[in-house]
This record gives sequence, C-alpha cells and structure tokens, in this order.
Amino acid sequence: MGNLYEQIKRHIAGAGFMHKTPFADLSSYKNEKNLPLEFSNTWCVPFYMMIGKTDEAWMNQLIQVSDKINKEIVLTLLGDFDWRTRQTGAFFAAIKGFEDLTDVIGTHFLKSELTYAGQVYAYTFASFNSPEAVDYLERYLSYYLLKPDLWFDQREALEALTYLDKINQTMLAGKHQDSWLNFIKNKPYWKKEINLERIEAQMKLIENVKNSGLRKESTGSELTKRAQYGLSFEYWVSPNTQKRKPECKSAEVNLFSHLALLLTLLDKGDVEDLLSESNKAVSGHYIDEYPCSDSYSFVEIRLHYPEVTIDGRLTIPMTDFIALLEEWDSFIS
Repeated sequence: MGNLYEQIKRHIAGAGFMHKTPFADLSSYKNEKNLPLEFSNTWCVPFYMMIGKTDEAWMNQLIQVSDKINKEIVLTLLGDFDWRTRQTGAFFAAIKGFEDLTDVIGTHFLKSELTYAGQVYAYTFASFNSPEAVDYLERYLSYYLLKPDLWFDQREALEALTYLDKINQTMLAGKHQDSWLNFIKNKPYWKKEINLERIEAQMKLIENVKNSGLRKESTGSELTKRAQYGLSFEYWVSPNTQKRKPECKSAEVNLFSHLALLLTLLDKGDVEDLLSESNKAVSGHYIDEYPCSDSYSFVEIRLHYPEVTIDGRLTIPMTDFIALLEEWDSFIS
C-alpha cells in the first residue's frame, strides 16, 4: 500500500516512468520539508499555468511581483518535487537573472525526473547565456538525443542552443543535427525544423520584465537612467574564448543604439576619464576647453556643456551622460 501511495504521489508531481541515466548520481537540490500550502498558493499557483505566454497582461503580472521574488523563494520552488513548482522556480530565476543557480537547475535538467519542467530549464539557460548554461544544454542533448524512446524536452534544448548560436555567432547546434534527425524518425508529428519564434518571444518577455525591475532604491519606482533610454546591460559569450563580456543593448534600433555601442566599447579606464572630464565641465572648470571631443573605436564623443553629442547625431544632457557612465561603471565592476 505504501509503495502504491508513493507511485501516486510521483504521478501527481509529474514524474514519468523510471529510466536509468548516467546522471543518477548527481545530487538534486531538495527541500527538507514539504512545501506549505500558503507558499504554494502565493508563489506557484498564480504563475505555473501562465509560463510560456507572452501577452501584455502576463508581463504586467510578472512586473508587479518581480521585486518581491528573492533567491530563497526561487530555491524553495526548485527544491520541491513537483513539475509546477520547479518550472516556476526556473522561470523566476530567468526573470531575476539568478545565474548562480545554474547547477541547481542543470542537475534537475539532466536527471529529467519530471515532465514539463525541462522546457523551462532549457529556456532559462538560453536567458543566462553563460558557458555553464551552454554546457548543460550540450550534455543534455548529447545523451537524450540518443534515446529515441524518451520523448522529453530535446526540441526545447535544441531550440535554446540554436538560439544561443544565433546571438553568440557560434555553431554548436550543428553537431547535434544528425542525432536530432535520427531521434525524430519514430515521431511523425515532430517537425524536424527548429523554429526560433517561440524562444525569441520568451527571451523578449524575460528581458522586458528584467528591465522593468531596474528601479532607483530611493523611490522604488523611478527608472534607472539606462532604462529611461531603453538600454539594458548584460553579458555575451565570446565564440572564440568562451569568456563573458559586458554589453549594452538598445531595445530598438534608433539613435540610442549609438549610445549602447559607445558604452559597450568603454572599459573602466575610459569610464573614469570621461567621468572626470564631464564632472569638470558640470562644475564649471575648464569651460574654455569645451567643446572638446574624443574617439573610442570610431564612436565620437563631443562634450559641450550642458550637453554631450555622440557620433554627431545623438545629443543628450551631460547629467544624463554622467549617470549612464556611473551605471555602466558599476555594472562592469
């Protein structure tokens, strides 16, 4: 009777049939106690069925709750043995950028103990875009694409790796192509083409929610300067060295793209020099030396208090320029 009860519990949690894998010895993160009903009703029930949507109402729901989500909540969700809580925890890790939870999520992903959650793990790794996240996607595909009877989350994992190839200019997904074609031979309703429309929509949603959370602590509501200009700070992985590098991105291709490119090119020394010169101008020193200009890898900066002109096209207040430099300096530090 006890064994039957455990089987029923596993079925409700989303556990499929038992399968042996080389990942069985990996230690999964688990809660020591059962999840309180109040916690589940607060942090799982309102969200788990919505994951995968991209409409404005869902985005606004996430924006409203994002600043309340902390790492303890995410770990508690990931530590529960249920597909609903685990996929919610992984999704929250994506919108909060909790990349230090990569191994927790990666172990769940490789062990593939529960249905439905794997696709969220894969997309979370796409949002992290780190060498560690890529490695988990590759390890998953290298094993599970060779198991045609395990109808798991191979497509979503390949989507994530293909998406990262696109933005990182790498070619990692190609080496799994033959395995993918063999894998879908006994799956007549699985399309062989890997379409990125769905994952790109999810990545855009995640980025929008993350950007909305950039608030000044003093007011809790005023956008950071980069958010006001439609900019976001993140990391990209060099296809040659696999090292993470800071990058500023513009939400749209517009004049602010020049600003995004400039910040991306600035290292800490450049930032310190520009801050020093800009603050001199604001404080009234060396006024006779302005306007002056400098060039950073073909992006020209012209300081002419009270404004700054970039590439001769975009002009912004110097006080805004200083705030952006300070935010970039904090990020790359």
